[in-house]
Amino acid sequence: MKCDENLRFTMSPHYAPEKSVSLVYDAVYSYAYALENIVKHLDCGIHASNREEYLSCLKDHLPLYMRNVTFLGETERVRYIPMFGYTKRHYVINNLQNTSNGYELVKIGVWNKTSTALEMDDVDIHWAPHYKGEKPTSFCSKPCGIGEEMVHQQRRCCWSCQQCQEHQITFWMGPVKRCESCKEGQWPDQATRTKCQPRGNNSVKPRASWGYHGFLSICLFAVCYFLK
Repeated sequence: MKCDENLRFTMSPHYAPEKSVSLVYDAVYSYAYALENIVKHLDCGIHASNREEYLSCLKDHLPLYMRNVTFLGETERVRYIPMFGYTKRHYVINNLQNTSNGYELVKIGVWNKTSTALEMDDVDIHWAPHYKGEKPTSFCSKPCGIGEEMVHQQRRCCWSCQQCQEHQITFWMGPVKRCESCKEGQWPDQATRTKCQPRGNNSVKPRASWGYHGFLSICLFAVCYFLK
């Protein structure tokens, strides 16, 4: 059974185009119509002596012809303004929301290419329930804490945090945070772990701790025991 070439999904009353995918369709058709017009108007195949020259001919004329394409796309009529050399357009920012009619793409903002202005209200954005009303953060890696250095992964802009050893401080080597050992007789400051300071006398001072009296009592007991 052969399908009727005149039948289209748009003829169904229940059909609704998925806008984000439709934009991809329109982009592909833009290239296709531009290439078709180049083949019709130019003789790239005649003047080119090999495949590389033919492709170079198409590539050189493609931007100009794409600016002169007009066709009925999946979402709306796409119009290009030849006198300006670029498309006069704006971008609509949609948010996938669970409405009374099911999941729908709801318009929450617009970016105008001419004025490069973004018009969007964060209140209109519906985030996933697991964010519990808080805005999600977009980052590759979190800043490392006190006494931690950055260990880069495969991507240069991403890293993991590794704890420095107890005798090390942290310092910045350009944009990278590294560990560095203190010199002998010095110890990191515990507040920031960014500077070395002279290590204090940790010996037990007489009459300053019960440990001194305990140690003295043990010594006296041992001497008395061996004198018996």
